[in-house]
Amino acid sequence: MKNLVRFTVIVSLLVVCISASAATAGRVPDGWLNGAASFERAMKLQNELKVPLVVYFYVDWCPYCHALEQEYFPSTAVREYLSSVVKIKINPELTPADEELGRAFGIRGYPSFFVIPAGSFPVKLSPFRREGRDLTPPEFAQRCRDVSTPRTAATTETAKPAEVAGAKAEVPAVRSDMAAMMSEVAPPKFVSNAPLPTVDEVFKRFSRLTGETLAAGRVTTRVIKGRVSLPGVSFGGHFEFYSTASGKSLTVTSVDSVGTIRQGFDGKSIWTVAENKTQGMEVPLLTEADVFRDITLSNLYSRTKLVGKVQEGDREVYLVEATPRTGPPERLYFDVQNGLLLHRDLTRTGKRGPVESEVYFSNWRNVDGFLLPCSLTHLIGNLTLVVSVDEIKHNVAIDDAVFQRPSQ
Repeated sequence: MKNLVRFTVIVSLLVVCISASAATAGRVPDGWLNGAASFERAMKLQNELKVPLVVYFYVDWCPYCHALEQEYFPSTAVREYLSSVVKIKINPELTPADEELGRAFGIRGYPSFFVIPAGSFPVKLSPFRREGRDLTPPEFAQRCRDVSTPRTAATTETAKPAEVAGAKAEVPAVRSDMAAMMSEVAPPKFVSNAPLPTVDEVFKRFSRLTGETLAAGRVTTRVIKGRVSLPGVSFGGHFEFYSTASGKSLTVTSVDSVGTIRQGFDGKSIWTVAENKTQGMEVPLLTEADVFRDITLSNLYSRTKLVGKVQEGDREVYLVEATPRTGPPERLYFDVQNGLLLHRDLTRTGKRGPVESEVYFSNWRNVDGFLLPCSLTHLIGNLTLVVSVDEIKHNVAIDDAVFQRPSQ
């Protein structure tokens, strides 16, 4: 079933990027479609009717889902917008197929409300704001309309057509204004029910869980391999990560129909070689810091500050602000109960300038005594990168030449 659903998602999402020849007469369904079993039908309806598709992920216990459904959906403005689009509701907690579809979209919290314009990429929206007032129902409806039609050269820059599964598709360029349209969640809720540890104590606890014994010589090399998906773009990617106890590393990320990027550290300098198959679209860089935050965590930052303890859903987390030796500040979120890193907010540098990024770590597994994340979700500008680790091996023989920059 999992393979069937994954295949359905792959095929169906690629349909979004195919420029169909002529509109087929039809009518937008009045109500919501439900569940992953109806997802393929929803995509086919969108392709036939040439209208946006709304994909709404929710769970029964989510208060913001209740607010969205009770205050926003019934309003005149939102109801009028929803009447003009194909729409589907999915609860990832109901069935394995629903859960699989949620992973394919990189769901990390609820509600997750996506608008997929005909012939373009998913855009995640929310009326709830971290700072300032929430959007009103009419404002939220207008935001949905704003992203429902792919932007043209008259309003923003677009890339040249790209080859996607043998068909032509317009690839929107990553723009800073798109980041403003991405989902914003409720403001952090600080709690103060106990004295706070120091940043050093938080980092050391994490190091003991994830790799402290690496320094003792028990592990000389680490090789990680897995899959990479860009929902709405490609599901056929893969990555490989090679590292040594001395600090040398190589990360190779390949995304079908997009390109391949290699980043290595030879012990002295970092190098990057990228091969883009599409003009105007960057392959997201998956670095060794994303794959594995090892025992050198405390050495990566020149300044750190424990901001406080924050409530996130049913979890309490330590929020750490950290400034790297080079680059803008980051935010790290550690689970109070188990000490693991839940997510990381940072700013990446792309061809078009700084891009806000978030990395979420989950599915931690014990591998030879190390707890390592085997599922990662990256939100990079208006792209979502989903990483699934298939295997982790230690003490594998690695040719030192792989860490050297390839000759041009």
